[in-house]
Amino acid sequence: MYIIDKLQKLYEIEGISQIDGELAYYLLTHLKEMKSMTLQKCIQDTGISKASIHRFYSKAKFPSFKDLTKEIYREYHLLENKNFEMLPTNLPFENTLDVSHIQSLAKHMINASKILFYGNQEEMNILSNTFDALRKHNKMFKSLMNWNYSIMMDEIESLKENDLLVIIDTSMKIHMFNEATLNQADMIKLSHLKDFPFHKYYIGDGMNNEYGFETIQLLLTHKQMKNIALALFDIQLSYDIDQGGML
Repeated sequence: MYIIDKLQKLYEIEGISQIDGELAYYLLTHLKEMKSMTLQKCIQDTGISKASIHRFYSKAKFPSFKDLTKEIYREYHLLENKNFEMLPTNLPFENTLDVSHIQSLAKHMINASKILFYGNQEEMNILSNTFDALRKHNKMFKSLMNWNYSIMMDEIESLKENDLLVIIDTSMKIHMFNEATLNQADMIKLSHLKDFPFHKYYIGDGMNNEYGFETIQLLLTHKQMKNIALALFDIQLSYDIDQGGML
């Protein structure tokens, strides 16, 4: 998903307050319409000028807006036809996955209008199937890796009751994660999130959880084994999303 992934990064870095970020967001939220998308419709929907849109696709070396939308649709068509398979039974690490909680997370993702991810970037990168499943089902998501702390908090405070914040860090117990945030000014403080009404999940060790997070624990301790468990978690979660949260 080369172009779609680049649009995602552009949206996450620039946000909708910048023209390129707004265009990236618009295209990501209209993936299904790319086959028939026209420059005129994009201008009408976004209010962005033809010249600005021309600069946008020219930066990526597309000769025309149609060439850009054609490539986006080609990638989305692959997503539409992607099969997300159930985990095989009797896997060596099967007992490390809390399947019922993963299904609950999938349901919340399906019902959310906005999904935010935060935490260990290396571990978030493992969730490629989950991100593909969300895109396939037209769910917008964003990784909170902005340099500006206020912008990250603005994103969090914009979440509604049915929206979702997912924090991933298997290297730390949840109370250790919170302690780390108290000593590092740029990190989001879990204790500040306790009373927000949106759904909150912590992927990692959630024992001694007093911050209002639902937790999905991965019971392996070695880093390489945790990455394997995260990959299996990604497969299970993407399957459940594609199945409608097993509704």
